[in-house]
Amino acid sequence: MRKYLFIILLFLVAGQETVVAQSRRGQMRQEMMAKIKEAKWAFIIYRLHLDEPRANKLLPVYEAYEAEKKAIFRGAGRRLLQGSGEMTDEQAEELMNTRLENAKKLLALKEKYKTEFLKVLTPSELLELQNAEQDFALKIQAERQKRRKGNR
Repeated sequence: MRKYLFIILLFLVAGQETVVAQSRRGQMRQEMMAKIKEAKWAFIIYRLHLDEPRANKLLPVYEAYEAEKKAIFRGAGRRLLQGSGEMTDEQAEELMNTRLENAKKLLALKEKYKTEFLKVLTPSELLELQNAEQDFALKIQAERQKRRKGNR
């Protein structure tokens, strides 16, 4: 009986450590995402040569845009990124439809926020904002690949 009690206790302690480790990973991930968000904002301000008053006007509009953009892709997650290697035709078609729907939603979102952005930015600056977002995403992707290669 003691042997079983010891094993149960061992599993409980190990399970608790796993929960704590997952909690730490989640907290570290949130901190990393916050740092990336701050770096992206700094990158955008630098690329658009915005002074503080204009940056402060742009920030709420940009954060609302980002939140809506994130909501479009939330839930789809990795499913949108997966390849078609181990899918049925029905699953592949569903994935294609999801991608198309998200692309339509993203286009509608960009059209909606274009007028909001143009209240703060010139058309040239809005174009530069879009370019800066793409460049930042490429820099993040390159950094991730670099880190993955370094960890191998």
